[in-house]
Amino acid sequence: DLNLGYEPAADEVEDADSYQSLSAGVSLLHKPSTDNSIYATTELDHRANQQRDDLDYTLASLKTGYQHAYDSQSLRFGLVAGVMHLDNKAYQDSRSLELEWRNTFNARTQLGLIARQSQYRYRGVSQSASDYDDSSLSLSLLRVLGNRAEKTIGASIGLGQEKEVNSRTDGDQDYLFLSLSAQMRFNDDISGFLVLATREKDYTRENALFSAKRSESQTRLIGGLIWKL
Repeated sequence: DLNLGYEPAADEVEDADSYQSLSAGVSLLHKPSTDNSIYATTELDHRANQQRDDLDYTLASLKTGYQHAYDSQSLRFGLVAGVMHLDNKAYQDSRSLELEWRNTFNARTQLGLIARQSQYRYRGVSQSASDYDDSSLSLSLLRVLGNRAEKTIGASIGLGQEKEVNSRTDGDQDYLFLSLSAQMRFNDDISGFLVLATREKDYTRENALFSAKRSESQTRLIGGLIWKL
């Protein structure tokens, strides 16, 4: 029994790290008619861990889809493909199907509902046991403030589940996420934004090594500036 008399050290159960991240992207939109549009977006995210170079990763993704607008509503159907590089090596592939509905109640208030189905598959044979499918549903609200619509606040709440594919050690994962955002336009070219996001995760199977069900929490505070050329 590997678990007999085993007591993990504190730094083996909980740990913290720090890192820097850089994101960039390009979006294209084509409107064959007033109510219909086709879009394509490519994004690149890089994260550099301050303590360990082998934990640096780069995530590249390509999104494409179709959007139809009618009255005050819009419906978007999209496909997403991505690849993650860890320590300069291809590590994980992802595929997603997205369905998004938005309704603009007036010039200042917008409500959105997003459903997403994804697959995540690891490249290495030793990591294939961690493959999973992910399903999520989220609701978002956006509100414009100010006499010249120079301020925007938003909130989003959602839930989802990671479904194991190859008998993952910790089993399925249920999660809940919440984000709050604010954006301020300083002039016609420059605006700033702030995002506070939190996510809580609970796994369904007891980990045999620790005799406990694994849980995770993550909180992010993101701020930045947007410059329109």
